Amino acid sequence: MLAALLRLRLRLLLLLLLLVAPLSQAYLAPQRLQRQPLALWGDVLVTNQDTKQTTTLPAGSPVSLGCVRTGLRLSYQCKKGDCASCEFLLDGKVVRACITKIPDKRSVTVKAKPLLNRRSSLSARE
Repeated sequence: MLAALLRLRLRLLLLLLLLVAPLSQAYLAPQRLQRQPLALWGDVLVTNQDTKQTTTLPAGSPVSLGCVRTGLRLSYQCKKGDCASCEFLLDGKVVRACITKIPDKRSVTVKAKPLLNRRSSLSARE
């Protein structure tokens, strides 16, 4: 009789562990949850169209910071706006990240600038 009660108690304990384990993993690993950034008054939501990552920054911040935080990789050479190595698309317009500030809007989208096909650019030169 005592052995049967112990087996029943063990089965109930295992069943309880199987039910609780998935819930505890969700609480122990919050980095798996997708959180939307909290936009405060005056903040601009920056969204990368390629990676779908978002961040919020105050208006007037360097747009290069928004690019880095959303996973857009840019190269910088002159850091003055002369060489155009940091060009990308901001709301569909080509801008240079080293000299551009985030506009005072609710949200902006960033996207990598499409590269030209080398063959078509070489044939245009000839």
